Amino acid sequence: MTASEPPAYLASLLDAGRKLDSPTPGLDRREATGCRIEIRELARLALPTGRVVACAPFLPPLEPFDRSVPPDEYPVFASLARIQPRRAGGGRRIVAALGIRLTPSSPVAWEVARRTDARDEYDVEDATGAFMDASVAGRLARDEAERERSLDALADALDDHASPDWTWGVVPCGTGAGALVASKSGFGDGAYLSWWGLDAKGRPSLLLTDFRVFSAE
Repeated sequence: MTASEPPAYLASLLDAGRKLDSPTPGLDRREATGCRIEIRELARLALPTGRVVACAPFLPPLEPFDRSVPPDEYPVFASLARIQPRRAGGGRRIVAALGIRLTPSSPVAWEVARRTDARDEYDVEDATGAFMDASVAGRLARDEAERERSLDALADALDDHASPDWTWGVVPCGTGAGALVASKSGFGDGAYLSWWGLDAKGRPSLLLTDFRVFSAE
């Protein structure tokens, strides 16, 4: 698989109830039989410019992706992999992907979300990934006081939604939608790619950051 070839499991991350047996870097086969996918709707994200930034919110903001979408508010969801334990119990959940649903259509193809002047992947050092509009990223880069206020609000939101195995949070904007939506990133830190899911006409139907919980092999 090259950097531009999507891993075979991407579409499965959108299929609630799907069982995946792919090996994962944090899954002990002696304790678990695999994972089942759960989809959790999180919040609506405001994209007033239609230019999306995916990044680690507690690190300096990155450039937006080259491809833009119609300015609007879009639902953000988390794809959770619930571990299926060999012994009785519910099993912990891991955030396998964070996505933005752009249209009701299901993707039939995948394309790497690219940045012309930066790496396509983004680095995570705080176990948190996020989406925001380019206008929000710009404000956070220019205004240190605004950045501190927003990140304090995000930290509080992550605490408010924390469960024993994962968390998510939203920093609201004036419309009531999120200016920034974030979740825990898979098993934690790493470098993560985002993918455009394309419909049958080649138009983006969603944007998905893959937290590489599953093996691409």
